[in-house]
Amino acid sequence: MTELNKLDTENLQHMLGADSRYKKNQWGFRNRFSAGGDDVISMKRLEDLGFVREVKSSVFIDMFVATEAGCKHLGFNKKQIANAMNF
Repeated sequence: MTELNKLDTENLQHMLGADSRYKKNQWGFRNRFSAGGDDVISMKRLEDLGFVREVKSSVFIDMFVATEAGCKHLGFNKKQIANAMNF
């Protein structure tokens, strides 16, 4: 099984607006991550665990969004998950 490292967790948090810059009730206000460099490898690890999925974009090559499992991994409540999934 693939294990997450600090960068993976930080990328997942950033993707979902779930870091110290935002209040917890704001988490899930976004759900997207345009990866480049080492972040692509991180996103692939998260994808292997089912926490993100790659999406097609006409602008970005490596675009990812979090799944419900990724939200739950970060401890999101039902409202936060709904916000992230409706993005």
